[in-house]
Amino acid sequence: LNPGPDYQTGWGLFNAVSAVELVELDAQDGRGTHLKELEMAVGVTNSWLVGVNGSEFKVTIGWNDPPGVPTGYADDPTPMLVNDIDLWIETEDGAQVFRPWILDPDLQNERETNRNAFATTGIDDRNNVEQVLIKNPASGLYRICIAHTGGTAGGQTPTTQWVSVATSGDTPLS
Repeated sequence: LNPGPDYQTGWGLFNAVSAVELVELDAQDGRGTHLKELEMAVGVTNSWLVGVNGSEFKVTIGWNDPPGVPTGYADDPTPMLVNDIDLWIETEDGAQVFRPWILDPDLQNERETNRNAFATTGIDDRNNVEQVLIKNPASGLYRICIAHTGGTAGGQTPTTQWVSVATSGDTPLS
């Protein structure tokens, strides 16, 4: 079982019960605690602290990126995000940094071994959905960081972008 996304099933099946539970938890803890919409200007980083009690901690972001400029050939390995938004989580002291899932695109050689490999973590400049998962975090404070790093090389000019954020496994700070 892959711990993150893969080329065969993507992010897997949609779990409607889990989604409803997250909406209810957001209402219970105060709207905007677990579900947020952020307007991100180019070059800006937004961050905030949350409490984590040691259970699985997950942050997912997504945005409606405008279409990039195609280069004219199928399976082009060139990143085409117009707005490259990056997500990471840090311990409060910044000693540990947790990055989102990434897949090896290997679009030039299309090696089956790479396409069947488990997702790893790193900086994602290809996708408009990013997720950081910490399976067994130490209890304490963690900083969620989201940055609008601009666009991809040779692409369209990036602009201000709305980003949706969903968190689970965290508790609001009083």
